[in-house]
Amino acid sequence: MSTYHRLQTRIESKIFPEPNSGCWLWMGSTDPHGYAKLKREKGQTTLVHRILYEQRYGRIPEGKELHHKCETTCCVNPDHVEPVTRSEHIRLTFPERFICSVGHDLTDAIIRKNGSKLCRLCNRQYQNKWAHKQREVHLHSNLFCKRG
Repeated sequence: MSTYHRLQTRIESKIFPEPNSGCWLWMGSTDPHGYAKLKREKGQTTLVHRILYEQRYGRIPEGKELHHKCETTCCVNPDHVEPVTRSEHIRLTFPERFICSVGHDLTDAIIRKNGSKLCRLCNRQYQNKWAHKQREVHLHSNLFCKRG
């Protein structure tokens, strides 16, 4: 039996197909983040979803990493992962970091000195309200004689 067939047999023996989601759940060992891992002949550990993706679709494009569309880290179904850039991957994995409390997109947010993000739309709305209030105060104060 060839190395490829031995590897394939080892992988297949640890996959449990979940019929409702289509996920191929990994029943073997996982890394601290829950990703399926497998030790190869030379002792190197490899992520199984990467092996199966490359078997089906070829090499992962340079500058890309695989994102689990199903959001199940122990899924090794190559149809459930897609190659994305690092920034896309972070955005897809942690969407709450890119949306303000009102629901606006924070991709072009104002970054403060302390590293926190300020929503441009919310900031613009706040400034418009403040400017309108200042105009009202100024207009109102000019209606009365300052000398009494």
